[in-house]
Amino acid sequence: MNSQERKLFLQKLQNDSDSQLPGLLHYYRENGDAVMLPNVLELLVSNRSQEVKSVIYDIISSLKTSETAFMAFDFMSKVQDPGIKKSIISSLWLSGMDFTEKAEEIVNMLLSFSDFEIVFDILTLLENCTSNLDNKTASMLFDRVLEKKKTAQEHLLGIYQAAEEYLKTLEQRPLF
Repeated sequence: MNSQERKLFLQKLQNDSDSQLPGLLHYYRENGDAVMLPNVLELLVSNRSQEVKSVIYDIISSLKTSETAFMAFDFMSKVQDPGIKKSIISSLWLSGMDFTEKAEEIVNMLLSFSDFEIVFDILTLLENCTSNLDNKTASMLFDRVLEKKKTAQEHLLGIYQAAEEYLKTLEQRPLF
């Protein structure tokens, strides 16, 4: 896209109705460039239709350069909505891009979520898209996961003990 086409695309992106956006986004998928990707990704959080979001997820899954895949990854890292985050992670995995450079960030995300579906998707991205991870980095990330596991086990043990103590008090009180 030349600068005039970018300007026109941005105007249409901001002014077109949800019903016209899928066609515009298909045009972007075929003719767009990395410069416009952040504007396209922003549509995911601007309360657009599910059809628009679906087209954007398709765009993410068809990214072919590290530059654009990393843009989408960085955008996903900032998204608060768990449904959008999960869909972006799945789309990144479908892209087949190598995210070895992002392995540390992926592990940090993995360790920060408690939602099983998101953790599973992040784990899938880690397993399938970081094949070029060097041994030193892999070892460091492994140690981080073990530490988090230990902390989580201690935390859960405390929760279970508190529940056990509470239930014992209920068991010992008279019913009437």
